[in-house]
Amino acid sequence: MASLLHPMAAHAQGPAEEPSPRLRPSPQLREDIPADARGQLPTFVEGDRIRAAPTSTR
Repeated sequence: MASLLHPMAAHAQGPAEEPSPRLRPSPQLREDIPADARGQLPTFVEGDRIRAAPTSTR
């Protein structure tokens, strides 16, 4: 029952015996998005406050 009151006290894994593997960049994982398609994609914004400056539309 103590683990229900203190969820951080329960560990799913023991201490790491070996270091984590290093990730390497790979051209196979690269995602190229054409410039004309970028403007059509959604923009995700996260934060406590959002400030914006007016933009001119010509």
